Amino acid sequence: MSQTRRNFLASSATLAGALLQNQLFAFERWPGESKGLAGPDGKPAGDWYLRMRRIAQHNLNEYDPKNLKIDEWVDYWASLELDAIILTAGGFLAMYPTKLPHHYRSQFLGDRDLFGDYTKALKKKGIRVIARLETNFLHEDIYKERPEWFELNKDGTPVKHSETPWVYRTCLFSGYRNEQMPKIIAEVLSLYEVDGFFTNSWPEVEHAPHLCHCKSCQQLEKLSVEEITDIAMKRTLETINILNKEVKKKPGVVYSVNVAGGLESIQDLKTVGNISDWINSDHQGRGGNTPIWNCAQQGRITYSVMRGRPVSNVIGIKTGPWRHSSNSAAETTLWMAQTTSSGMIPWVVCLGSDLPDKRWQEIARKYYQWLKKNEVHFFNKRPMARLGVVFSQRLNTLYKAPGKVPGGY
Repeated sequence: MSQTRRNFLASSATLAGALLQNQLFAFERWPGESKGLAGPDGKPAGDWYLRMRRIAQHNLNEYDPKNLKIDEWVDYWASLELDAIILTAGGFLAMYPTKLPHHYRSQFLGDRDLFGDYTKALKKKGIRVIARLETNFLHEDIYKERPEWFELNKDGTPVKHSETPWVYRTCLFSGYRNEQMPKIIAEVLSLYEVDGFFTNSWPEVEHAPHLCHCKSCQQLEKLSVEEITDIAMKRTLETINILNKEVKKKPGVVYSVNVAGGLESIQDLKTVGNISDWINSDHQGRGGNTPIWNCAQQGRITYSVMRGRPVSNVIGIKTGPWRHSSNSAAETTLWMAQTTSSGMIPWVVCLGSDLPDKRWQEIARKYYQWLKKNEVHFFNKRPMARLGVVFSQRLNTLYKAPGKVPGGY
């Protein structure tokens, strides 16, 4: 038989599927399955995070120590039947009375311990608490004390936040994440019974790493994009290992590694997955030309590298750039459903506590209560696929696609 394009594609797909199937079933059980993750048996889970099915995040702002009513919020989160909640602790903005130098406290905190009191109230309801640490930005006061931690413009000025001019961006190649973050983790662990840590917006995977004009980056400026990408990957793995080591000093505490981008991610997801207990795919919703199936696609990619270990996905409740608005029920529910159906754990995120638009609360509650009722069907024991699609993440990173034209590329 002569070899045609159709025959070639058919035979290649069959071979790829066979190879992938052999790879996936070369071991008897996935990590989660061996600890009782799957099935309706109701047996203990082993590591607690392997049985999560509903997560939320309360992203606190600087004024929240003044007006946040803990009991009201805890009652709402409990109505969602949450397994865990991600709660702002520190980094960019400390919500507890930190004693660390170069760690900015909310100017409205006073003698209150918002993170500590909120954590205790959540734990009484049986909700596990993951301390959220912001690593991307720091205040102007910290820049004056530790300028070497920040990205610099060509003229030597710090790179400002697009919305808040007194907030500056930290540099990936500086010592900030590797030096300061472990100290904050150690302090939080010494003060509170938290169950895990999450570093927001890091690693950065939506775009290729860029160099600023700080001294650390100047040493790399003559390298190619490919070389810088490799160095950034090594830096990412180094930092993950440093933070993991600090977190694991307390038994049972887990570090959630934040990634995003799906097929467009520039980090080596397989390598990151090999050293991660829990990955979060930060894909909050659709925008621009994002296709309707994009969320589930990212779930399949990240779940494949984790081999049964937890993959969660952030679902934003806002509409467009309006942070305190509520998206439609259909759009929000679609994103939560795609997250669940692809094997990921839905993670709805709320910004601030004084909300002008609370419609999203009932949308999330309705879906989460449905998921609680039917969760037995959403624990993944092993892949059922008999056909696999193989792609090169590195080729995808370095390949420069041509511009869009009507009907495609």
